[in-house]
Amino acid sequence: MKKSKKLRSIKTVLILGTLLLVIVPPVIVSAISLRVTSVAYNEMFSTNSETLTNIGTNFINSEIKRYTDIMNSLSDSNLYEKIENNIEKEVLYDTFNNILQCNTSLVDVYYSDKKGNLIIGSRKTLPSDYNALEQSWFKDNINSDKEFSITNSYKDTNTDEMVVSMYKSIMKDGNSLGVLGLDINLSKLSEALLYVKQGDEGDIAVVDNTDKIIISSNSNLVGSNEQLNYDKWKYISLNNNGLVTSKYNSDKYKISFNTEELTGWKVFVKVPLSEIYASRNKLILINGMSTVGLLLISSIIVVIASLRVSKLVCKVQEGLNRVADCEFNFRLNVNGTTTEFKEVEESFNKMQSNIAHLVNQVSSSIDVVNKETEDSVTISTNILTSMNDVSNTINQIADGTMHSSSDLDDISSKLEELSNNMNNIKNIVE
Repeated sequence: MKKSKKLRSIKTVLILGTLLLVIVPPVIVSAISLRVTSVAYNEMFSTNSETLTNIGTNFINSEIKRYTDIMNSLSDSNLYEKIENNIEKEVLYDTFNNILQCNTSLVDVYYSDKKGNLIIGSRKTLPSDYNALEQSWFKDNINSDKEFSITNSYKDTNTDEMVVSMYKSIMKDGNSLGVLGLDINLSKLSEALLYVKQGDEGDIAVVDNTDKIIISSNSNLVGSNEQLNYDKWKYISLNNNGLVTSKYNSDKYKISFNTEELTGWKVFVKVPLSEIYASRNKLILINGMSTVGLLLISSIIVVIASLRVSKLVCKVQEGLNRVADCEFNFRLNVNGTTTEFKEVEESFNKMQSNIAHLVNQVSSSIDVVNKETEDSVTISTNILTSMNDVSNTINQIADGTMHSSSDLDDISSKLEELSNNMNNIKNIVE
């Protein structure tokens, strides 16, 4: 035997069906949105990281060019031709001192000719046995035709801060007169780069060509080689720029790096992955909570609307059941505000009135038929009696028992009565 299919109430069908229509599309859209948000956030982080490293690189580049311009402005050979003259020395002292006063990031400006005459802008006192001609900065640059040279970073013994030096050979008619030098305090650069960071735990650092950190937003790292412990540092050192995920001390970092072209220094911005994920997850959480809130509100509205619709449908169903049970003494009232249910109410009540009227007409017709049937039975009984009387009379005639004309008159009257009764039956049938 085939198993009958279980039926569901219209309320259940309405609520489930509408909820599916309300919930499924937003959930799909939300899932897609979360995926797009995650991808967009990663792209935004990469873009921001690249922008920050470019800012750091460009800042260093502009500072190096500014110092180069200072050296070029001091490269007029006429200033150094008569350095043995005390007057000319004082002119150079004043010129160097003015440069120092205008550039607080400069530790000192100095010059030595081939005879070892040394002019120091700060006028600091050197040991009596100090000979500029024997110093590497002089010997390495006296015959150099480069626009400038820059040293690796070192810690200044007087200030205990990281310093780099730039040198330029002063030339006249193709001959070198001496070497001009600038000592640059990197802490000033570091202060400017403190504002170039990403996130709360992000860090920007600059590494020189000896893999030493010379600038960092974390001052404790200056002068160290901490970055050598990154598992991707070899990749960073061999490439000019990029974005990598690196591990250090069991923590993972996103590192964006770039190479400054004039010095070869590496500028990199690192951010813990935990902070990146926390920011991204916060954004996703806000998006998810908004979606859930919207779905909750929509679901409540849908359930309320579905319950109202199902209630109206149940009222119509109840009305049909009462009509099926031959109850015609009530009016359907759905109390709805929608046009369709008002039309259903009016149509149902009209149908109910028409059915009641039709039933009443049928009942009246049945009463008429019953009355006429009763009359027909009475007439039929009378006819049967008349026929019996006629039969008896005929029998009497046949037996010769009729002896008078009165009997004939009686027969005639009974035949006439029989004829009238048959005519009545005919009329009733018609």
